[in-house]
Amino acid sequence: MRIKTFTLLFLIAAFSADLATQSLPRQDTESPVEVKVKNPRNVLNFYLAVPGNFLGWGQDKNAWPGEQERLKMVSVRDIQNGYLKLSWGTNDYIEIALFRDPARNRVVLGIARTDCSRVCNNDLLRFLVFEGNRCFDATGVLFPDLSACRLGKNIMINLPRYGTAVILNEVNSEGEPRELDEHIKWSDGKFVLEKRKK
Repeated sequence: MRIKTFTLLFLIAAFSADLATQSLPRQDTESPVEVKVKNPRNVLNFYLAVPGNFLGWGQDKNAWPGEQERLKMVSVRDIQNGYLKLSWGTNDYIEIALFRDPARNRVVLGIARTDCSRVCNNDLLRFLVFEGNRCFDATGVLFPDLSACRLGKNIMINLPRYGTAVILNEVNSEGEPRELDEHIKWSDGKFVLEKRKK
């Protein structure tokens, strides 16, 4: 009887572990937030639904700005390619790109805010997962740790307007970016660092 019980427990544990590898582990820093994304579910409507704190506009999820103010910030609107660029009168900007993961029935919204006050660099990088009407930050799970990749000191990330490869630039002391030989490709529901094909 003990052998049968042990075997059954072992099978249940193995089945549970298999299920866990199929879904995204939630190692996010913030718990899922309820959001209302308007139809059609495109990059603009996902952007309008994102709580302000995910965009770096304060600690509160209801942080400014409202919908009309957000629409005024959109300087590049490419719905077909799932890309937005936001600007507000300075050299700083935010890029937003939509990555689809049909195998897991979810969408990932990339947000990269670039500060160009001295030398351009990213002061915010997030990848938000939308599952139904829930949104959570999964940057630590989906995106590789660039500090461990030895790519250089001043890495600036640009989200893709075309395709799904995140562009990596090394910024020199004069503030000029140089595109690296590596990029980060969206593949099978996560981002993978790889050499660019020339």
